[in-house]
Amino acid sequence: MFNDIKQTISDANKSYLHCYRDIFKNSMEKFQEISGSLSDVSNYVSESSKDNFITLKQQKMLEDLQQLHTKLSQKPAGIIYQQEIKFIKLAEGDYQKVGDNSGVRYTEAQALALMQSYRQSFEQKVTGTLMKAPDLSQINAESLTQGIIIKIKIDPKPLARVIQVVENLQQPTTDNLEISQARFNLINTAIDTTKKDYQAMLDELSQRYNTANTNYDNFVKILSSTINAMQDSAKSFLR
Repeated sequence: MFNDIKQTISDANKSYLHCYRDIFKNSMEKFQEISGSLSDVSNYVSESSKDNFITLKQQKMLEDLQQLHTKLSQKPAGIIYQQEIKFIKLAEGDYQKVGDNSGVRYTEAQALALMQSYRQSFEQKVTGTLMKAPDLSQINAESLTQGIIIKIKIDPKPLARVIQVVENLQQPTTDNLEISQARFNLINTAIDTTKKDYQAMLDELSQRYNTANTNYDNFVKILSSTINAMQDSAKSFLR
């Protein structure tokens, strides 16, 4: 029984806490990349001979933004989390989790419950992300050996908003576009809105990671308390 409790803690750590940690870490890296690119507006701006006007390298700015958008839209750059959970069915009828070298075996019901629990932890979508995964209702006994894959990626739509604003300034685009400060402020507004959208995503992921940490700590405390109670009972029995 103590081994079962130990394995339960290990499963919760790997399948629950680690996934939130990885998602938050990767999202932070993507946010810094996006924010850094959007903060480099001054690289595309120079003075104009006209009052209250600036000269914008529209074409260059558009190309750089589109390149970042394409990068976030494609694999693997745009993916912030990808994990497969899969089992091997043994001759005895039990199951072992692929990649788990502990030798722990599960009944079909236990393996299915573990897979469903893993999928359910992603049921609530995070703002600013896109997820690809099988529906919870589709997971059955056949899924155990087929495996399920969870993929989460950054949603590039907020970045597309900035691209649209820059593109609409003038067609065809040019690297010597003179525009008023008021029109240039449209770009800054779109950039600020996009940054806020991705910051909201990061804040939500941070909150979920902190909640997962708290839940895991409480979970371990409960199991530790259970172990201590069982040990006390065993000692009393032996007396």
